Amino acid sequence: MNKKTEKYIYNKYAKDNGYEEAPPTIDEFLENDYYVGEITDNGKAIYPYWKNFLRDIYKTPFFEFDDNLKLNILGGSTGSGKCAAFRQVLEFELSEEDIKKYGLSEYLI
Repeated sequence: MNKKTEKYIYNKYAKDNGYEEAPPTIDEFLENDYYVGEITDNGKAIYPYWKNFLRDIYKTPFFEFDDNLKLNILGGSTGSGKCAAFRQVLEFELSEEDIKKYGLSEYLI
């Protein structure tokens, strides 16, 4: 399925379920300057392994927990991108209000 068709389907689903527009896909979130693209060099600063890992978690912008992904433990060597990937998960999941409420702004990009 091409990106244009995918976007149409997501926007149709969004309208049918009370959204004004579809939330971003994980790729849009990482690559678009409106979200964190400027910080991630349009997604190039995220290691391919972690980008694929995030795609496995966020298969669609309408996130529902997959029974196999309720707990994720990130492991790997120093400098492999574990913290950067986790920061992206937090930013994707939390609203600005949540980030401020829980005092997470100093830990996020």
